[in-house]
Amino acid sequence: MAISRGKAVKKIYETDGKIFGVEFIKRTNGDKRVMSARLHVKKYLTGGGRKYDFEAKDLIPVFDMKKKAYRVIPIEAINRIAVAGKSYIIN
Repeated sequence: MAISRGKAVKKIYETDGKIFGVEFIKRTNGDKRVMSARLHVKKYLTGGGRKYDFEAKDLIPVFDMKKKAYRVIPIEAINRIAVAGKSYIIN
């Protein structure tokens, strides 16, 4: 099923801590990245705080379940998401 980028971002935020899948293109080197991620994970925080404003840079902060580390997803680079057993292609 194809959805808009705005609806995809909304679906990601609606997961509210549940695991979801995402495929996007990395800003740094253009590689395709596939990730299982969650929002609102606080277990591994070190107290350092944010170094920049994620929203201002159009990024979604997530926890990568496989790497057990915090990562960010560039909103404009999302190609596909999988939420609640349904897969969506971004058009």
